[in-house]
Amino acid sequence: MITLKQIWEEIKDNKYKETEKDDFEWKPVRKDIFTVPDFVLPETRKQESLRTKLSKVLAFIDMEKYLRFSQGCTIIPVSCNNKRLKSICGNSKEVSRLIQFMKQIGLLKDEDTSYQFNSTISNYNKSKTYQYFYDNEIKIKEYCTANNIYIYRERNYKERSYIDTVVDIFAFEPSQVKFSSKLHLLKPTGMSNQKFEDILTSILYDNYPELSEYQKLADRINDTFFLDYPEFQVSYRPTFTWSKGDTAVRKIGIRATNQLSNVETEERKEKLKEYGMTLSKDVKSSVPRLSMSLTYGYWLPEDIDLYELIWNQYTSIKESEVNEINIDTVVDTFAETRESIKHLTLPAYFDYDDTRLGSHIRNRMNNKADKDDVYNEMNYLQQAVRRITGNCYDNEIFYHESNIYMKVLFRLLDEGYLVWQVYDSWYAKGDSTQEEYEKHVTELVAKIANEYLEGFRNGKR
Repeated sequence: MITLKQIWEEIKDNKYKETEKDDFEWKPVRKDIFTVPDFVLPETRKQESLRTKLSKVLAFIDMEKYLRFSQGCTIIPVSCNNKRLKSICGNSKEVSRLIQFMKQIGLLKDEDTSYQFNSTISNYNKSKTYQYFYDNEIKIKEYCTANNIYIYRERNYKERSYIDTVVDIFAFEPSQVKFSSKLHLLKPTGMSNQKFEDILTSILYDNYPELSEYQKLADRINDTFFLDYPEFQVSYRPTFTWSKGDTAVRKIGIRATNQLSNVETEERKEKLKEYGMTLSKDVKSSVPRLSMSLTYGYWLPEDIDLYELIWNQYTSIKESEVNEINIDTVVDTFAETRESIKHLTLPAYFDYDDTRLGSHIRNRMNNKADKDDVYNEMNYLQQAVRRITGNCYDNEIFYHESNIYMKVLFRLLDEGYLVWQVYDSWYAKGDSTQEEYEKHVTELVAKIANEYLEGFRNGKR
């Protein structure tokens, strides 16, 4: 028999080995021999169009400032499918046009034009790479400053653009358009991907009436507090995952992020030092805690260890099926196994099929244990997670999490803190002690969450 602790140890070992042999993780590359092209703006009578393009170039420059070296030439990857670039430009085709414009004015130059997208081989996707010239970045910024051209500011909320009757041509009901990873929304023949996504977004506004409210809150936060900190600006728009061949949308997700949401631990420490942020608070076991709170209608206080609740259910379920647990050792066993439960709870929550869960977990293990043992252990854990968290909200949970935590962010900023939010964490610079800040944010999260949950109980999504 195998235990949860052994399963996690095998996954962890395999993860570390994969990291050591991963040849696809991109790092900035300095190009030693290069020629800086001339910075030349195209001649055009459409000055407003040129100004708009340059404002988007400024947004691209701001996006790359954490990747390029601050002198010379850096080789960088740029993908037409980059979510942030698509949000700046509108769609992949417009991203491609912006890249061509940046090559034309001398900011970029082709390095490697080969690429791979939607590969069936893990870790084999790659973007085209370009030479990025810091000298021309400076010239572009100087030109824009002299001509009052400002960085393009992405808006989270956009006015609705579809006509109600257009949904009559769809092979699905509007109620099926939701934040979920289990969709199959067929695109009508002849309709562009962008038009279909625009229509689905408009339907989302019907199905989630508060979505526009929170997008406007994100824009308010950006306009009021983050004009001088574009790296902290909140991006909060639906994302769409297409089936192979772009025939249908199979997943719609949303989560509030910023440019620095996914920086590695060491870089995060450097950024905290750079901004003078000495305060921090994160929500313990955020996703299962919020799921349980949505199910039962009140915020589960953070002094309750959710993983212990799951463990108690797990031992109860397992004891009823295989009489092998000594109740006298449960506390000690939980202390030893807590870290394993912490890492295995989310796969158990999001993988809705217990057979798929066992297969996915076993495939991640270094030494593949007996299939039935792994499947059974994960099945016991999944049953326990479901009993504790109640309903599974799939990736819609990130919609609710973002809404609640964005209000927390706004309140902290309004109180005078400089805050960098990373999903369920708030790093801050302010006059409080760490103890005061942690207590304050804990109480703030509980208050705002309970207000939100009251609305959720009354039929709001």
